[in-house]
Amino acid sequence: FIKYYQAGLITAEVFYEVVTSMLESSNPDIKKLGVMALGATPSARSFEFLISVDHSRDFPSKSKSQVRVYKRVYMRLENLRFLIAVISKPEKDNATPAYEAIMLVQLAAETYLKNGVPAQPNQPTNGNPRGFAATAAKFFTPVLQALASSKNWPDRSVSQAATQAHARISALMPIRPTNPTSPTAPTTPTAPGSSVNQPVVATR
Repeated sequence: FIKYYQAGLITAEVFYEVVTSMLESSNPDIKKLGVMALGATPSARSFEFLISVDHSRDFPSKSKSQVRVYKRVYMRLENLRFLIAVISKPEKDNATPAYEAIMLVQLAAETYLKNGVPAQPNQPTNGNPRGFAATAAKFFTPVLQALASSKNWPDRSVSQAATQAHARISALMPIRPTNPTSPTAPTTPTAPGSSVNQPVVATR
């Protein structure tokens, strides 16, 4: 099923309809398979589903632990584009995934730009962590652009988190960006209050 989707033999619509059914199953093993399917197919929609699972009371702690492992995959440079897509979708029902995406891009920046450490253990730095950070920085320019647009978010907790992340990542960039314009002064973010009992249905 996963291989068929990755090979383009089934559409994203069909894939996520099946995954939704699996996650809503009363069988814990089927639920687990649904989570595994999401973990194997990184995308903005998969991330939104994973966040829904993480904040749902309908899943055991083992599934949630696995979700947290899958979430870290989105810190890889090649997967930051999926977090950007989530951050760039200012919809009220999407607040919790967006907030989590912002936290992850900031953590990724701390890892790559501050420490010069790859997310993947086997990714070479060529003995030059600063040089690696400079190379990684180009992946964070579109991140900053997405964060700068956070003023469009209807959820204040998301816009506050984005403002803070924008300031922090800008400070870590090897060359300070001239674009985008920074949002208003950073304040301490608070997680969206409606995240505890979200339904396991991702925003399409």
